[in-house]
Parts: sequence; C-alpha cells; structure tokens
Amino acid sequence: MAKFILLLSLTILAYSSGSFLQNRARGVDPEINMTIEEILTTRGYPHETYWTTTQDKYILKLYRIPYGRNQTKKDYNPNVILFQHGITGSSDFSLCNKADRSLPLVMADQGFDIWLGNNRGNKYSTNHTKLNPSKDKQFWEFSFHEMGVYDLPAQIDFITSFTNNSKIIYIGHSQGTSQMFAGGSMLPDYFASKIKVFIALAPATNLAHAQGNFLKVGADLYLDRFLIDIGYTVLFNDKPSSEKTAATICAYVHVYCEATEDILLFNSKEDDDEDGYIVSEAHEPSGASVKSVSHFAEVIRSKRFKRLDKDEDYNLDNIKYPVCMHVGRDDNLATVADNVILRDRLNKNGYLHAYNEYDKVAHSTFLLGKVGQTQFINDIIKCANDFKQ
Repeated sequence: MAKFILLLSLTILAYSSGSFLQNRARGVDPEINMTIEEILTTRGYPHETYWTTTQDKYILKLYRIPYGRNQTKKDYNPNVILFQHGITGSSDFSLCNKADRSLPLVMADQGFDIWLGNNRGNKYSTNHTKLNPSKDKQFWEFSFHEMGVYDLPAQIDFITSFTNNSKIIYIGHSQGTSQMFAGGSMLPDYFASKIKVFIALAPATNLAHAQGNFLKVGADLYLDRFLIDIGYTVLFNDKPSSEKTAATICAYVHVYCEATEDILLFNSKEDDDEDGYIVSEAHEPSGASVKSVSHFAEVIRSKRFKRLDKDEDYNLDNIKYPVCMHVGRDDNLATVADNVILRDRLNKNGYLHAYNEYDKVAHSTFLLGKVGQTQFINDIIKCANDFKQ
C-alpha cells in the first residue's frame, strides 16, 4: 500500500509539472507483463525448473538454462555456472536486461550450462517442510549467513549431482557475494571442493565506505532494530500486480524511475539501462527478511564483515578457491575503497585470480548495463573461460 501511495503521489507530481507522458513514445515493454519463463521462451532460450531442500528444511527454487539460443542440448556439459542474486532480489533480476546484455543469457550462448538460484525468503523460495512463512516468525530468522552455510550447499549439491560434475563456476552479485564469502569462511573445505572459480560482481563484505543508499541510511538510523522491536520479520513481499503497476507508471513517468533507482534499488540513471530497469520494476523487489537487512546494517555500522549472531569476523583467510573481482567506480554500496582491502587480502593469500574496476558502473550495472558497456561482460567471460573445460 505504501508503495502504491508513493506511485500515485509521484504520478500527480509529474503530471502537474508537465513531465507526465514524457516517455510515452517508448511505450510499455511487453516483458513487464511476462513471467520469467515467458521472457525466456520469447527470447528463444530453453528453460527448466527444479527444487532443492536445505539441511534446515527450506525449499528453494532453481531455474536452469541448459544451453544457448540456436544451440542443441549436450548429453554432458562440464561447464556449469550458478548465478546468485542480491538482497531483495531473485533469479528474475539477472534476466531483465536485453538478451545481449543479460549475463546468464550471454554465458549460455558461450556454451555454459546456466543455473539461477533463489535464496530462502524470496518470492520463489517461501516454502519449508514444517514452517509456514505467514504464521511462523521462525521462518524469517535468517540472513546471508544461513544463505551461505545452507542455501548454497543445497543448490550446489543438487546441481553437481544432476549434471554429474564435481565442481561448478559461481557468479554472485552483491548479497550473492556476501553469502559466498561467509560460506567459504565457515565451510572452507566444502567450498574448495566444489568451486572452480568465484566471479564476484559488486562484492559486498566490509562496507565501511558505503554512502547514499537505503541500507546505509537505514543502518545510520537503526531502522532495522526498530522494525525488529515492533515485530516486523519480512520486507518487500512480492506483490505481482503492484510491481507491474509500478513498472507501467515508470515507463511513462520519468521522475518515478529516477526516485526509485537512486533511493531503493542501487541503480544509477547515468549508468544503467532504463528499459532494463523498468522491466526489473515489474519483477523486483522479491522479498527479504528483516534479519537479512539487519545483518548488512550491522556490517555497515561496525565497519566489519562479521556474523550477526556473534561478535566474530568472517575469516576470509579461509577462502580457498580462485576469485575474480569486478567493481564499479560509481558503486555507493560495495565501494572501490572497501574492495581494495578485500583484493589485497585475497591476493596475499594467493586466491585472487583477477581484479577489475570500471568507470560508469554502479552497483546494479553488471546486470542492467547500457548498450556499449561491454568491457565487464568481456572480463567476466574471460574469467569463466579460464576455467572452462
């Protein structure tokens, strides 16, 4: 309801200021009203759906793109990639840009077997063998720690067993990197035995220099603790009809796009493709536990990549697999300043495979880049190809 009121207010404001229908010529992208399955079918990509259960009984949904457009299915493909989304996101977000800039589709066309993960608590993974997310607050007692310790092993074990591969390539964005670094620090031998290379997009560990985004503002105001105190357990539950309404208004009312891009979703109107962003508005945000937000808030406040339940840092010296880091110079959450510290630590331990910084790349640009922003795509492909069989 709050989002709808905001949408209505911005629509009236835009209309009264003369900017209403500013973008009418572009119209509404039909993908706003499509499911991800329909988007993939329309674009000519095969897709499959699977489920896996974690050790602590959360049921997670996996999408698979087994091969690229205009390719044929292989009986065996040793080159498998798992993509993992960021906070409040889902597998949808990586597919909202045009096909030639959507990383999972680009990598599928490069001959990789693509799997798209969904963490516990997002719109695709709100199932549990015992707990009801609508009735049991215990369902929402998790953060990126549990995603790293439970969700990733469940997904990786399912994928390696299904594809008959012992190791995979992992690509994480934002929280998808946090959970892998947390998991790798807690279960070093497991992840060393399963990961060929970890490709980290907008790596989010120590966030001491984060500025100007909703996580930083919320952390400074202790909003996470306030929400916990008043009994909130979940934020941004997926409401398909309201998200599609938001995306439709965004297509016509430019001021709404700018407001939500800058404040909520770590997007940059200067760096990101607006059409891709509008499609993402119809699919995201997809839900997050308050505890997940609180964990990031605590990392920001403490200036340490630490556990939420203990005053204990994640030991990144336990990371025992190659890492390729990709960092945007316009990123106001996973900043260059913080990632240089991470880079140097990984390099000291001998596990930094590559480090790349990019101008005109913000936090979500790796998934929503504009036409012509191909350098980071080429670097990601190169890193994956270094471990391709």
